[in-house]
Amino acid sequence: MAGVRITSSSLTVPPTPPPDIDLEAWHQSIARIAAWSPARLAMTHFGATEDVDAQLSELGGRLDAWAQTARSGDLETFVQAITREIEQGTDPEMVAAFLQAAPPEQLYAGLERYWRKRADASSAQGLALS
Repeated sequence: MAGVRITSSSLTVPPTPPPDIDLEAWHQSIARIAAWSPARLAMTHFGATEDVDAQLSELGGRLDAWAQTARSGDLETFVQAITREIEQGTDPEMVAAFLQAAPPEQLYAGLERYWRKRADASSAQGLALS
């Protein structure tokens, strides 16, 4: 839930592989954990931090930004943008570890499915109201 963070000084990547990503539920989870005011946060996917607020804020912001990148672009555009952000946001020797831990193609697949399911649900609801 708290992201992929390989070292305490590296960026936080929201893992969004398919099958199901729920951005609203994820943000509710972020808020719930923040409300607990934990002293430390250990992420399942590597890393730990004592700056919990910064971790959760970075995660939520990047989750929203990457979701919009996936919504407005195709796979190639997303992969290029995310790879560039990872390259700029961490030490060069950590880039390969991030790309292995959270492959941009898989991140896109989960987010694209999220948006497609929302569009399908909206269409179905519109048909039901007709």
